[in-house]
Amino acid sequence: GQCHSGVLPTTLAGICAMDLMELGTTVAQEAVFNLLESVIIIPKTLVQLGYEPVPAKPYKNFLMMSGYLRPSALKYTGLLVKEHGYDVLMTGFSARLLERLTFRLAFVKANEVVSEAVQLDNRAPVAQRVVAAAATAAVAQGTAVVVCHPFRLLGVRLIGQLVGGPQPYTPFGLLNIFETEGIPGLYSGLGSALIAEVVHAVVMTSATALAYEFVVPLMIGSKDEIQEAQNEEEAAEIENHKYLRQFVSAQVAASLGSPFFYPFQVTRSIMLVNGTNLDAAGLTPTFSSTFDCISYLSLQKSHRGLMRGANIMRRFTWTE
Repeated sequence: GQCHSGVLPTTLAGICAMDLMELGTTVAQEAVFNLLESVIIIPKTLVQLGYEPVPAKPYKNFLMMSGYLRPSALKYTGLLVKEHGYDVLMTGFSARLLERLTFRLAFVKANEVVSEAVQLDNRAPVAQRVVAAAATAAVAQGTAVVVCHPFRLLGVRLIGQLVGGPQPYTPFGLLNIFETEGIPGLYSGLGSALIAEVVHAVVMTSATALAYEFVVPLMIGSKDEIQEAQNEEEAAEIENHKYLRQFVSAQVAASLGSPFFYPFQVTRSIMLVNGTNLDAAGLTPTFSSTFDCISYLSLQKSHRGLMRGANIMRRFTWTE
């Protein structure tokens, strides 16, 4: 069955718009992906926070160049399992699941609302279409980040507890955070999260739109070569061509932009534990703002600074 309401918040409205089968499928998909992601996201978050339980070992790469090797994500996860048992893979599972669900629902709903308000014909100037796409991405991503932030905050802090020390958070820790820190506590580090994701979404959406217009035609042909379909077969071909262009555009933009925005993911993780009594918070100084955190990390060596955890599957560095 379905329910309808014009006054529910964005996320609840999204849930109401789903029937039970669709909602169950969405939850199951996100749960499976969340579980598989644990072997990456848990060690990656700990490395971003600055936790390195195993010292780097001298190593020569395939070019016989000397450097240092640190545990990969899988080895890091194995160390955590050895110390904490297989339950460690469920650390923050419910918080991350709720984060993913609320983000997804809020993003879809906000994107629908903004897309209806900002409708441009395909014949509109490229600049207008790029600005419209960027504005839509900013509002949708920003809305989703705000809605899911408390769950992301809890998930990172639960993972941070693996460092050791006080263990004040449980899977139901949002109530504890609300009681001790109030509503502002539920949105600690929101500024860093918005910078990390909204700016990234705007730039990537703009880059994708520009790639769609100017780069992809050089690779798979100009869109002007495909006119209105004369029959169903041509219609299907045009539709496939459109999706291919969109996919290639996104890949081109991602390959160019992702390395630039990774440092914001690092600062986001750090700011989510900043100022708490967790041992993980003590791995870095207490920062007054996201930019204070960026300034500090920019002075550190790359694998200890803004790029820590970037190559989590193969952690070879030139310096210790």
